[in-house]
Amino acid sequence: MVVANKEFKLSHVFTNVLKMKDGDELYSPQEMHFNIPWMLKIKRNADHLGAYCYCLKLPKDEDGVAWTIDGHFELTALDPNGYRSLSGLPYLDCVFTNKRCSSGRAKFMSWNEMIEDYLINDSITIEVAAKITKMSGVIENLHRFFDKSMKQFSDVVIDVKGTKFYVLRKLLAFHSTYFYTLLGDSTESKVTISDINADDFQTLLEVLYGESAINDSNVDGLLQFALKHEILLAIQKCIEFLSEKSEKPMKDRVKIAKQHKLYNLKKALKD
Repeated sequence: MVVANKEFKLSHVFTNVLKMKDGDELYSPQEMHFNIPWMLKIKRNADHLGAYCYCLKLPKDEDGVAWTIDGHFELTALDPNGYRSLSGLPYLDCVFTNKRCSSGRAKFMSWNEMIEDYLINDSITIEVAAKITKMSGVIENLHRFFDKSMKQFSDVVIDVKGTKFYVLRKLLAFHSTYFYTLLGDSTESKVTISDINADDFQTLLEVLYGESAINDSNVDGLLQFALKHEILLAIQKCIEFLSEKSEKPMKDRVKIAKQHKLYNLKKALKD
């Protein structure tokens, strides 16, 4: 899944830096960006200061799904005047995975350079400007969770291409004959759905649970699945979004209406 305009910044003031001995590490607090926890770290590596960015998403063996995050990361330090310095080799084009959670520079700058040019009252400010270019196996911008933390509140697990959703079968069966046939009289504790991706299924569940989760990036996939399986509430919410909130060009919305024979949407767009 290629993504656009997914940028964020991490910044932290590390204190008591001069007390660090060779091998000592200091960590920033975690920050959530795009439903993923991130963190900074500095480390004294002999006569150098190392700086690192950590992606703290759960590994595959804990949540059952392999994931990758591709991005461009720029490491900087602030000098006493507040200017960002691109010390050493600041640019990192890297891929975080469930097997590789950190990236950085072991020799970000020399220890003496850090003391002379960047240390302020025994503190140094490290920043990372991140630009995510691609994510796989990551569900972002969650309005509601359906992971293992919801196990005690669910009675069936739906597996969508490796991602597991813990849900209530009666709620899904109420909204669609497809889900009623799949789940209504079944005693199976786990079922598999293969004609939708995990991101769009997450959105569908959020809509059925009453959340406003539809946006321009997921409305097409959600609408296609909802029409195929006659999930009326999801269809209605997609039509409302496309007619009232979507920023897609008018010609694209009209095309969607014609393609799926959504006469109510076509009429609303003309009014």
